[in-house]
Amino acid sequence: MRSRLVLGFPVKAFGFEKSPKYIQNSVENILKIRGKLLYFFPPRLSPDFYIDSPIRSYPNGYEIENVGAAKTQ
Repeated sequence: MRSRLVLGFPVKAFGFEKSPKYIQNSVENILKIRGKLLYFFPPRLSPDFYIDSPIRSYPNGYEIENVGAAKTQ
């Protein structure tokens, strides 16, 4: 399950303690309930991908050469 990935190995990799079993079970059950509820909603009319959202730092786009710290002479 995805919840095990969220609450398991990556957490230990960053030095955090493993979550208590009741939290792991709660997250897993909440995700299952969410999935069952979303079944009754109509499908999305357009995809909602993060990559499609505008880049707030560069509202007019950017060129790779101009990205980063200012060049010093």
